[in-house]
Amino acid sequence: EFGFVWASQQGDEVRMQLAAERLEMIGRPSADYHRHLAQLARRGGDPDRALGELDKSLAIRDHPKSHFVKGHIYREQSDWEAAADAYGRAYALDPKPAKLIYRLSQALIQLGRFDAADEVLRKGLELHPGDPALLQQVRALKRARAGIG
Repeated sequence: EFGFVWASQQGDEVRMQLAAERLEMIGRPSADYHRHLAQLARRGGDPDRALGELDKSLAIRDHPKSHFVKGHIYREQSDWEAAADAYGRAYALDPKPAKLIYRLSQALIQLGRFDAADEVLRKGLELHPGDPALLQQVRALKRARAGIG
C-alpha cells in the first residue's frame, strides 16, 4: 500500500500499476487503487484502459463510485445504453448522490425512458428539494416528452 501511495504522490503511473499488481499477488487487492488508475487513464484519454481498471475494481468490490465512473466513460462515448446501465448499477447501490441522480436521469432521457427518468428525478427531489441541476433535468424531461430538443 505504501508503494502505491508513494508512486501516486510522485505521479508515477507505472509504479502505481506495479504496486497494485504486487498487492494482488500477495492477496491484498485494492478496488480503490484500480479506480484511481482508471481515473488517470480516463483523464489521459484511454477509455479502454480505464474500463479495464474499473472492471478490476468491481471484481474486488462492487462499489457505486466505480459504476459511476464507468457511466461517465460511456456517456462521453455517447453509449447511452451502457451509461444508463452503469449509472443504474451505482444507483442500486447508493441512490442518494444528486450527481448520480442527474446523470442517470440524463441517460434515461436520452434513451426515451421517460417514466423511469421521471421516477428517478421524483425520488431525487425528495432527497434534494430544489436542487438546481435536478430541476434542470425535470425541465429537460418535459421538453423531451413534448418532442422539443
